[in-house]
Amino acid sequence: MIRDKKRYILIEASRDLNLRKEELDKLFKQSIMNVVGQLHYYDVSPKVVSVIGERRFVLRCKLKGYENAIIAISLIKKLGSGNTGFYTLKSSGTIKTIMDSVKQ
Repeated sequence: MIRDKKRYILIEASRDLNLRKEELDKLFKQSIMNVVGQLHYYDVSPKVVSVIGERRFVLRCKLKGYENAIIAISLIKKLGSGNTGFYTLKSSGTIKTIMDSVKQ
């Protein structure tokens, strides 16, 4: 059995989100589903792995759907009840590299 390769993406929101990890994960999954549709959603398989402060978080996705994830992130303009924009700061194949860049 072959494992799916993952990508970790450090994302920053344009405003404070004030959401727990579970709430952010659910809202972000719904938003990505709306942008890429059901067929490409499985290729992306997004999951919020870590919340860093009020604006930053780490999203894990499959390598196969990495490009769709980046496009979906840039197209999301509203999350929950407020308008916001999302910016990709860094991406990597390991979460350790992402966390090391946050500490600097």
